[in-house]
Amino acid sequence: MAKKPILSQRVLEQHTHTRFERERRTRQFVIIGSIVVTVVVILLIAAAVLQVLVFEPNRVVATVGGQDITVSQLQSRMKLEYADAEYSVSSLANQIQQMQQSQDANQAFLLQFYQQQLQQMATQVTEDQISTKALDALETELLVGQEAKRRNIAASSDEVAQEMEKSIGYYRVTLTPYPTYTPAPPQPTLTPAPLTASLGVTLTTPITSFATATPEPTATPRLQPTSVTNAELDQARQRGEQFYSNLGYPSTQFTHIYEASLLTQKVQAAFGEEVPTQTQHYRYDYVRFNTVETATLYAQMLAEGKITFQELITAANTITQPAPIGLGSQQDWMSKISVEGQFGNEVLAALEGGALNAPSAVITSQLTGGYYVLLPLERAIRELDSSDLSQAKSKAYSDWLAASKADLTKVQSKIDPITIVPTDLKKTIANFQAQLNNILPGAGGTTDTVPLTQ
Repeated sequence: MAKKPILSQRVLEQHTHTRFERERRTRQFVIIGSIVVTVVVILLIAAAVLQVLVFEPNRVVATVGGQDITVSQLQSRMKLEYADAEYSVSSLANQIQQMQQSQDANQAFLLQFYQQQLQQMATQVTEDQISTKALDALETELLVGQEAKRRNIAASSDEVAQEMEKSIGYYRVTLTPYPTYTPAPPQPTLTPAPLTASLGVTLTTPITSFATATPEPTATPRLQPTSVTNAELDQARQRGEQFYSNLGYPSTQFTHIYEASLLTQKVQAAFGEEVPTQTQHYRYDYVRFNTVETATLYAQMLAEGKITFQELITAANTITQPAPIGLGSQQDWMSKISVEGQFGNEVLAALEGGALNAPSAVITSQLTGGYYVLLPLERAIRELDSSDLSQAKSKAYSDWLAASKADLTKVQSKIDPITIVPTDLKKTIANFQAQLNNILPGAGGTTDTVPLTQ
């Protein structure tokens, strides 16, 4: 009988030990599980932070010649493009309001023109336009920089500084004032000795052989730019740096903008120096018809010898009933550049390849939308005039830039820029568009309202 309590005590002790062990293990599992969950949560938060602050901003939007354009770079440029567009629109809107308040009837036409401009400019202040222009600007900047490096073109720090200073209005060297008009000194009045006339009368009144010259007022010189002070220069520089800092740029971006501008000018000049100063020129007569039916009819009459080209020009310029049929002219020497710019590639091809002194078939110009009949007279290589040469130099740069952007081995876009427009910029654009709708004629508002403000 004495052994039973001992057995029961052992069983109880064993049962109690087992329960304590289970509770200890359970606590361990809870602690370990809590640690694991905490670590996982911390890792998820860290991953989210890295995604937002590191990975997403550095995600590549486009590659230009091996150089990447990141999300953060593009978003900062979007804000800059918006700031520029908003300033332009607001300035024009304010000018329109001032003209309306003046109620000057003589400015009615100009006011209407400005309002049309405002409507056109307003279409540029959209998410799609701002994001596309921002990416295009960054691609252009990288392409120009790479081309400048290839050509060993650089902008020194002193050149950049001077460019920046001039834009602010600071001039290191005192400007030479424009010359003023200085009148010629007056001619003296001649007073000879008294003469005695044959009648015996003594003439005492002086004889003036030259009228006394009255000095004219000195002409007012044209105003020269006034240089700002060093203190004003420093203040302007600080404002510029702060402006770019607010857009997400480093403060050095203020100076970088001037460097990029100088490099662009130098690269444009380099392409311009390579442009030939001579090119093909054409002398020709032409008639531009308003309808293809009229053009075909008169082309057939030319082919059959029923009308000469000079008679065709006269008819085109004089027939106005029931409607004008077109316009004709005798064109003196015109360069290939001018022909292409004014009439289009189709007319240029006909002048280049058509038989001389033989009327062409009807040519449709995609550039002008007109229908042409030509009479090529002469072709020759001639010197470009200053206007055509300037146009050719500008075209050389723009053609290179367009070709570079179209070259997929140079420029590779990876993300549609409109998909990464910052949320705050989206709201700003939406608010600005709402203001525009209140002031644009025909959009539910009038330009009599308060002007746009930043």
